Amino acid sequence: MYCTMIPTILLQASPVGSALKALLETLSTPAGLIGGTLGIVVLAAVVLRREGAFLGGTLVLILMTMMEQENRYFDNTLIGPLQKLRDVARIGSVALLVALTINLTLAPRNSRKRRLSFAMIAFLLFETYYLGRLALHGEATRAAFGWLTDLLVFASFGLGFGKKLDTPKDFERFVGMFGVASLVFIAFNVIQLVLGYSFAIAGGRFAGISGNAQLAGYVCAVFILFNTHIYSSSSFGSYKRYLYAIAIGFLAVFLLWSGSRTSALCCVTGLLVYFRLRIGTLAVLAALAGIVLTVVAALFTESLGGVDRFLQGENTRREIWMQLLDEFYSAPLFGAMSGRAGIVSASESSYLTTLALLGIVGAIPLALLVGGIFSSGVRALFARRSGLVPPLQADLILGSIPVIIIGSIFEGFFLGILAFSVIWIYAFMALAAYVVERASEPPPSDEDDEAYLVVETESESDDDDGRSYNEAVSTDSDTQRM
Repeated sequence: MYCTMIPTILLQASPVGSALKALLETLSTPAGLIGGTLGIVVLAAVVLRREGAFLGGTLVLILMTMMEQENRYFDNTLIGPLQKLRDVARIGSVALLVALTINLTLAPRNSRKRRLSFAMIAFLLFETYYLGRLALHGEATRAAFGWLTDLLVFASFGLGFGKKLDTPKDFERFVGMFGVASLVFIAFNVIQLVLGYSFAIAGGRFAGISGNAQLAGYVCAVFILFNTHIYSSSSFGSYKRYLYAIAIGFLAVFLLWSGSRTSALCCVTGLLVYFRLRIGTLAVLAALAGIVLTVVAALFTESLGGVDRFLQGENTRREIWMQLLDEFYSAPLFGAMSGRAGIVSASESSYLTTLALLGIVGAIPLALLVGGIFSSGVRALFARRSGLVPPLQADLILGSIPVIIIGSIFEGFFLGILAFSVIWIYAFMALAAYVVERASEPPPSDEDDEAYLVVETESESDDDDGRSYNEAVSTDSDTQRM
């Protein structure tokens, strides 16, 4: 009797209960059985193949962009195949994270000595404290699931991929996971718009497969930054240069259509920091992506309606922010989480939500986290000047910081549980840790490793966009050095 009751209770209480039920229902159909078999094959490939980690990381990023969201205002049911994929996205993501962690744990150690950064530790401590408070609030199952998934993300995207980041070429492969994920994201959204348009638009704003306009916009902002780096580090004749320019055009349309002012600000600020020494290159990219944007906008004429929201200047967060401040004032030391009824959720600001829910005590690890992120940026700037790190890679770290910091001002990204934002932040920390350590080590003496290390002499001219670096990481030791 008790043996049959326990699974039932878990299905009802667990945050993945509904996803598990959907998975079991899906597997009971012939198509679901085929899909389940394929999923097992993919998991085996992620665990057993030497480069399976990059496959697993890409798939996790894709699933994170289409995770089920709470929709109180519109029906975001996707077309059949995409909805089936979304139904198993949570369970699938956890399974992939486990497979990723196993692969990266078993991977041989590389020459790096410091894969763990202060920012990673601070983020893990902050999430642990937040989830611990959730458990005390009566959401023990949700907190346990959150802590498990956070540990898996930390062990894989944060610490684990450090074993795969040993050369500038490895850095580009890691970034390439975001590039491939963005292409799939675009394809899925186009399919959804063509076959299920009304379920992808909420109040005139683009939500796509993400189920939320704010999330869709922020995903686009992150993907645009990473695709910009792939574009910039590709040689002029490379297909990647034109493929990702087109992708940036599509993502720009989705971003404008989402009407997310936060995401637009993150995107623009991140690109300006990334291209601060190459404004001419930014202009060329903007022209290429602008052509695609114009064509796509002509096909979906209502897509530019989101621009009106940027120009309205309406403060939609003031009321929520004032409420969060009132909660903080009522319990400044430990926060007002214990006084809240129902399920606790992150509101319109990571910082104000932290003060409201966790008080000053909870704000301490958050302050350490933000300090660690800014410290990574300062050290990346010195790394760029050291000549031991390809400048574009250091610039990607610098450009990512405003995307994280500005986004967290207006959204509760730091308090996410198995969310795109959490994975992206840990990925940023892994890349930043590599760049910082690379600059602190003496130049490699191994001839093969030198083939991957390019010391660019910055002319700071508009034409210098770092294209020679991509050539360097794909050729032999006779690579032309700039």
